[in-house]
Amino acid sequence: MVRTRLLAVLLLALAPAALLAAPVPSGGKAKDVTELPVADKSMVVIQLNGIDRTKGRLMKMLEGIDPAKAKDTAKQFDEWLKTTAEGRDLGGLDGEGRAFVAIGALADLGADETPVAVLLPVKDYKTFREKFLTKAEQKSFQKGKGGVDEVELETTGSALYLVDTGGGYVAASPSKDTAEVYAGKYDKLTVKQMGAAAEGFLAADVSVFVNVARVNEEYGGQIAQGRAAVGQLFQLFGGQLDRGQLEVAKALIDGLFQIVEDATGVVIAVDFRPEGFGLRVDGAFTAGSESDKVLSAESPATLKGLADLPKGWATYSASKWGKGVGGIQRKLTSEFASDDDKATAAIEKLTDLLAANDGETVGMSGQGFASLTASTFADPKKVADAKLAVFKALDEGAKYSNLALKGNPKVTADAQKHAGFSLHAAAIEIDFEGSVKATADAAQKEAAIEAMKKLMPEKQTVFFGTDGKRFVQVSAKDWDEAKKLLDAFTAPKEKAGDDKAFAVTRGQLPAEASYLLLSDATTLFGLLSEYAGSLGDAIPGGPGAELPKIGKVKGDPAFVGVAVVAKKQSARFELFVPAAALKALSKAAEEGEKEKKE
Repeated sequence: MVRTRLLAVLLLALAPAALLAAPVPSGGKAKDVTELPVADKSMVVIQLNGIDRTKGRLMKMLEGIDPAKAKDTAKQFDEWLKTTAEGRDLGGLDGEGRAFVAIGALADLGADETPVAVLLPVKDYKTFREKFLTKAEQKSFQKGKGGVDEVELETTGSALYLVDTGGGYVAASPSKDTAEVYAGKYDKLTVKQMGAAAEGFLAADVSVFVNVARVNEEYGGQIAQGRAAVGQLFQLFGGQLDRGQLEVAKALIDGLFQIVEDATGVVIAVDFRPEGFGLRVDGAFTAGSESDKVLSAESPATLKGLADLPKGWATYSASKWGKGVGGIQRKLTSEFASDDDKATAAIEKLTDLLAANDGETVGMSGQGFASLTASTFADPKKVADAKLAVFKALDEGAKYSNLALKGNPKVTADAQKHAGFSLHAAAIEIDFEGSVKATADAAQKEAAIEAMKKLMPEKQTVFFGTDGKRFVQVSAKDWDEAKKLLDAFTAPKEKAGDDKAFAVTRGQLPAEASYLLLSDATTLFGLLSEYAGSLGDAIPGGPGAELPKIGKVKGDPAFVGVAVVAKKQSARFELFVPAAALKALSKAAEEGEKEKKE
């Protein structure tokens, strides 16, 4: 079996060092590096950008959340490392290098000789052996042929193969075949092969690179069979979905398989910053592939309109999609759905107009359900007229925001004029029971209804129209509430960009993006807590019942941020959670646990 404990020791042994090796310099931007010390045939590569460095960055972030807990965490880590290392001397490791784990064929994971190699930066091979290996292991050391040496592990009696790869690295593996690869003149994984995903991989504290090109090369046949099998499932069970749901499901599944086919690499990266926690996912794609054609139609922007929105709202968003990803996204996330032919035709006309837009859209919402979005269009009146036609065509059972409507919307053309906008109105009522009618289990049905009520009011009025330049849509309980949103939007007393908490999060996200979302943690975590709580309470013994209880999230505004960047040959997702938000959530979790015990 895999010697997972020893591999962990080999990695964690680098804790006293800064781990920034000469061949792969620290700081980690792709322009500073040409190749990694791992074999280019590796399917998965894990990088630790200096364990001691990363530990220090993590502790600094935790200090901003709770200094006392940060000290306890550091102490616990050191004690655990000491126990795990079993008294080994770590002084033979080079304090100037990164550590890597390279995984070969995925199908062989779990085998007796798993194709895994740990690449450790060392001062020199002989010193590493003398210091790291126990006396018994040093006695068992055998100089092998072809540069593959072998030691018998004292704790398990199993073999570990060591290779001095040169360039300041030692490869350690439980697989002799894998060790032999590193003992030869193997081709190294280059930044060029990693493509657009390389920068995110190298810059992060901890990152994982999946060599999708290699996965496709090895398992392309099985992936194609899986795609065909999913198609057959749609033929067998597609009748259980309505027409709109079936089209969306097919498009999503087909799109996912196309992405896998076209991708060359994917990176998942974690970053610990004094300002908070960062998560990043990058995808790199083959030039000229179907996915790249879609991505190439996008052009990220600064989205300056986001900061110009009024200060004091719970959620802000901005986007500028082209006709590639944006066109697909708007079609897959249609606001409306219906089985009626007339309504479907009206929805398709509106969707085509929205999908053709490549202007900027901004949005904001408060702590309740009120929200406003504004988009620039070449002909915003045409969009307003198309949406009016959709609302008029909707009948009972049609869907709005994926929820069934109760009765026909009450539509009023030219209902209001305010702040330069001429607005139509549609009063709608959600049928929560009808939205879950396909659910057989009564408890699950009740849970779903309670959860939906947390996210959507039963009754609301949608006001939509134009001032000749922009198309605006306001959702509110009545006109008075909608008018307040319009006034705040058109004549803000203070701007969101002037809010310090807003500025902190915006500064941690990409300067140019296709989509940005900033949501106040107090509102966001509170809503998620209520949503999860309703599931736990309504389904006794169900999965929701085991969710941790979270008390009321309190504190000053702190914005969780999300960014999506789509452009030629690459797609990128980023999440940033500020330290202030993590602090508020930590306190709320403690309060929730106290309430749970009481």
